[in-house]
Amino acid sequence: MATVQVGTEKVRLLLLPHLAMKQALATAAAKSEGITDAFEKLVAGRREQVERGVPLCAMGILAQKSDVRVRAIALLAERVDLETGEEWAPIADAEPSGPFFGVLAAGRVMVEIGPDRHIVLQLTAGAIFPEGLLATYGAVCRAETNCEAYRVRWHDFYMAVGLSIPAANDWFWKFRVQEKGTVERLTRRLQSVQGLLDVSLPHAKDVEIKAWKDQRGRRMSQAKRSESHVLFEALPRAPLPLLDPAAKKSLSELKSRMPDWEAQTGLLAYSGGRLLLPKLDEK
Repeated sequence: MATVQVGTEKVRLLLLPHLAMKQALATAAAKSEGITDAFEKLVAGRREQVERGVPLCAMGILAQKSDVRVRAIALLAERVDLETGEEWAPIADAEPSGPFFGVLAAGRVMVEIGPDRHIVLQLTAGAIFPEGLLATYGAVCRAETNCEAYRVRWHDFYMAVGLSIPAANDWFWKFRVQEKGTVERLTRRLQSVQGLLDVSLPHAKDVEIKAWKDQRGRRMSQAKRSESHVLFEALPRAPLPLLDPAAKKSLSELKSRMPDWEAQTGLLAYSGGRLLLPKLDEK
């Protein structure tokens, strides 16, 4: 016997017997509004998912469609078809329906954040992405091609996996490795791109900072002009160095005596300097 445990403060349950559903879908109003066709299409789609074993068999983790756990997850997975340019809006973990993860079975999507849709990462067929992590950063998945994707509740996944104990070589461990790697890669990329976006945001004091910078530049220019003007006015007033007349006379007398030094015997005199050396013997 199955039991239901209340996970929130207020819960409303609607009991819908199979016979009542069948009678409601058989009415003329349901057929005219397309409700009957939509329900039959939903049932046929879920049966096809079970036969194909998607989304797990599309992840490349060696999951077999004959596995009862794979079939149970396929029955509970919600299929989402995206055309080129359409966006998948992730669901936050805090939603009443609980945390979800998505699986891209076919196609290619780009993870983007910000109002200008900055590219974070590209996801290809077989990729898994936790919707709660993407919703935390406000990211969306934009389809670059026609895509086939599936949305699975984590609660449904663990409920199906809990039917048996996974073996050491079971696909469950490959699933966890792929999920962990995707989470780490997405987290790094989301943090990096979010950091770039935060740096480019305007500062609350940008106007005051710019005004202070302009005022400082004007004051520095004014100070340089004032300093150069003061130097220009002070230079002409400095006295020029003049030679003392007595010192000039002594210098003239010294130069007049230079030939007498050069005529001395046994000395070689250099009139341009003060070095006196004895003459070498020419013999």
